[in-house]
Amino acid sequence: MPADDSKEMASRSHDMFLKQLGAQMVVLDINQSELARRLDISRAYVSEVLKGGRRLSLNSMFRWAAAVGLDVEIKVTERAN
Repeated sequence: MPADDSKEMASRSHDMFLKQLGAQMVVLDINQSELARRLDISRAYVSEVLKGGRRLSLNSMFRWAAAVGLDVEIKVTERAN
């Protein structure tokens, strides 16, 4: 797989994660300040991530998901040719 393809897939996955995280925040009526409190980080950093200005590591994605009651699953499958 060309490097550009893997970067694009990672970017799409990150964007989907943020979309699901945001939806869960709405369901739970959690604002950025509350998410920051739960994660013990600044609200400014939460805002930057949610706006797409910063990317989360995989470890951070697990932490952020847990903070709003979500799980992250990773599925590895064989690619079709």
